[in-house]
Amino acid sequence: MKVDCGVLDTSVLVEYITEEPTRGIDDLFGRIMEGKFRAYLTPLTISEVVYVTHRIYREAGISNPNENALNYVNWLVSLSGTEVLGLDIDAARAAGELKKRFRLALPDIFVIVSAISVGCPAIFLKLESEMEPYERELRDLGVVYWEEITSLL
Repeated sequence: MKVDCGVLDTSVLVEYITEEPTRGIDDLFGRIMEGKFRAYLTPLTISEVVYVTHRIYREAGISNPNENALNYVNWLVSLSGTEVLGLDIDAARAAGELKKRFRLALPDIFVIVSAISVGCPAIFLKLESEMEPYERELRDLGVVYWEEITSLL
């Protein structure tokens, strides 16, 4: 099974700008830029990316961390293989239903709901501690973790 699309969590998007990105993240972004991988983003994920990248840039001592964070987001959404998904009432209802089942952050819930709606996996960098109690159920919903799929790209 080749993975050619996914709804990317903030953790995957932010990993690209770290000093030593996790193995294969550069390749993923190359595939997105070439249009060989369809990367879906949610508006909530974009909000998180602005916040987290600003914090990373600020802590790294980079001048104008806010401008750099906004530039990164603008670059992400301009890539030929990237699409920002809209959130409608059906997605909101579905997210509410999942939130009742899982004690996860709402942005993560929207990544999962969006992945179900486009028929691609929800891709998180790793299994987070808050996901561990629900690992089997999340996998059944199409959640995958980066280290598991790098060879499938």
